[in-house]
Amino acid sequence: MKTLAATIAAICISAHASTPTSIKLSQLYDDASIVGVFEIMEGKVVSPRGQWCGARYKARAIEGLKNVSPGAVVEVGYLPYLKIGTSYLLVLGEFEVPPPTIKSEEEFRATCKPLLPAKTIMGVWRGAMEVEGDTSDQAKRSTWTVHLPGYVDYPLGTRSTQVNGEKHLWFSDLVKRLAGER
Repeated sequence: MKTLAATIAAICISAHASTPTSIKLSQLYDDASIVGVFEIMEGKVVSPRGQWCGARYKARAIEGLKNVSPGAVVEVGYLPYLKIGTSYLLVLGEFEVPPPTIKSEEEFRATCKPLLPAKTIMGVWRGAMEVEGDTSDQAKRSTWTVHLPGYVDYPLGTRSTQVNGEKHLWFSDLVKRLAGER
């Protein structure tokens, strides 16, 4: 019986240790050096000598929320699934420790870091939120919605809507609430 209890306790502890924790979007915003809506213009996988490191992208700012002006082009990394031609609300900062599924921090810094851009998507990739709507037309800004990644806490009361059966937040309301939380 003691063995069974110890086994169950070990399973519960390891399951708890691997459960991602939520991050407040307002905290990501505060810690970020750049925040804005960006269109991904181009991207490429970075894999020196066949070792996967991630991806690097060129992105054009559509709307600047923090330290970026519309039209500015920035290089970002290292999230591997951004779609070319798609707009994202990106929360960018300095390099963070890679998730353990990629490789050790030492190996990542030696092999990958020199090949990836200085600005990375914060929050272990949760700082990349797809923006739905016609982002090519600023007059339609009020129709933009933000697709929610998992494990991010959004400002309470942010208006939401359903898009293709998924909950999205209204961009304009989200930005207003982020600014109001300061």
